Amino acid sequence: MGENLYDIIYEDIKEKIESGQLMYNDQLPTEAVMCSEYRVSKVTVRRALNILLNEGYIEAIPRVGYFVQKPEKNVLQLFYNEKAPILDKIDEIETSPPRILDDLSRLKSISPLLKNIRGTVILKTQTFKSYTIPIAYDEKYLFKRNSSKKLKHYDNYFEDSLFLFAEKIDLTLDAQTSNLDIQQKLDSYRKIPILIAKKVYYDKYDRLFAFSRTFYHGHHAKITALSP
Repeated sequence: MGENLYDIIYEDIKEKIESGQLMYNDQLPTEAVMCSEYRVSKVTVRRALNILLNEGYIEAIPRVGYFVQKPEKNVLQLFYNEKAPILDKIDEIETSPPRILDDLSRLKSISPLLKNIRGTVILKTQTFKSYTIPIAYDEKYLFKRNSSKKLKHYDNYFEDSLFLFAEKIDLTLDAQTSNLDIQQKLDSYRKIPILIAKKVYYDKYDRLFAFSRTFYHGHHAKITALSP
């Protein structure tokens, strides 16, 4: 697999900060300028900036721009992507089209944070496979107070909105035995532990607007943290 475009932008800006080309309090070019410079979309630029924000390299000042942040040497921050624990094993991704979740009572069993969700809930799922064997299963829920879009329009909007509108992401990692439904999706059995990653997405008004959870077969996934 080739390197993602947003990874290239992230590495370029990070290298400029670490080498001193960009100093503390320097303002980064606008998103429009970076789109032109790197010849990519706004979504791609925003993905790179979100990683830099999560890792503490930059800060965002609303309606002003992005600025180089003073590094905190004693703070370890983690940027997490659902493909990260299995990236070198994936050779097929099976994606379901977005669908409206009719039974909202299901959300209560997923997380207490979701018990008061109202409006339209759109669900999209992915199964990551290695040599046709399922090794991870991912669910993403997007919450819309009102929605005039047709479902087919959400296929691309789904992923993009998580990067465009997320101002804060809470990540929880856990390991446990799986229920029957997840066992079947991962072709597993109960004694094998499942790694579960849950992410809660908040917008600039601190409102929860999306939720995701990824289940990893215990024989395939591992989390490794390295200091920069």
